[in-house]
Amino acid sequence: MKMSNVRKRKIAGWLFAAPWLVGMVLLFSQSLYSLIRYSFTKLTFDSVSGYTFAPLGNLFDNYKEAFMVDTIFPQRLITSLGEMLYRIPVILVFSLFIAIVLNQDFKGRGLARGVFFLPIILSSGVVSSIIKTALTSMSLGTDSSTNIFSPTVLTNALLEYGMPDKLVYTISGMISDVSDLIWSSGVPILIFLMGLLTIPTTYYEVAKVEGATGWEAFWKVTFPVISPYILVNLIYTCIDGFVSFDNSVMQYIMDVAYDNVKYSLSSAMALSYFVIIIVILVAVILLTSLFIPYGIKLGRKKEGN
Repeated sequence: MKMSNVRKRKIAGWLFAAPWLVGMVLLFSQSLYSLIRYSFTKLTFDSVSGYTFAPLGNLFDNYKEAFMVDTIFPQRLITSLGEMLYRIPVILVFSLFIAIVLNQDFKGRGLARGVFFLPIILSSGVVSSIIKTALTSMSLGTDSSTNIFSPTVLTNALLEYGMPDKLVYTISGMISDVSDLIWSSGVPILIFLMGLLTIPTTYYEVAKVEGATGWEAFWKVTFPVISPYILVNLIYTCIDGFVSFDNSVMQYIMDVAYDNVKYSLSSAMALSYFVIIIVILVAVILLTSLFIPYGIKLGRKKEGN
């Protein structure tokens, strides 16, 4: 029996995902089990057995301490989620813009692509953190207190013109984090560029013959074709931002575990953070799937007699 192309693509997709699924089960299932076990017990250390698991008076004591006793974790969690609301759209728009520019035919295009793909090569969290710290610590001239990405002048000017304080400080934060923006856009740029390369040139030729402007060609040709890649980049950017080495929530969880030696409490925080991320990703996928034609089959409907 001859298989259809759709079935072949599904089988190929499962075959490509199989190594990751096997590695997930073999390598991470035990760690996830330990994380859940730590979060519902009290892990203590002694000189005899090394460590022991003591039962809790209430099964959710660690979670209550994380959200009701600890004052730093909920605050950092809310702050991190708020930052993602404006960082993710900015990264997506910037990545799409750069991908469109890099897709044009110009001299030095290979070098330009290499510059923006540098974060993919240096993907280590520690290495990227060191480089970003060095970039943001560069001063203006002899004034060591003024950073090259400092938005102080622009912030004061916008406040004098009467713009809302919240909007001004949001813009200022984006400018001060411009090095982080560029660094976080490496993979999204690559994914968008792959999507742009799949668009046949005949589409743009037909649009030009029909008298469409460049702006109209973007919304009628480019955007519909690359819309599935927007969903992929949206999911990737969410995950990358939530588990980034520089994420304040991640840093605090590690501080609680290693500096304060509270592994059970930090496990409860990590597991709660993991569940929150999963819920957000599911909500993002469901909402964006309503507007992005991902996986829609193209074809004419049969008309009735």
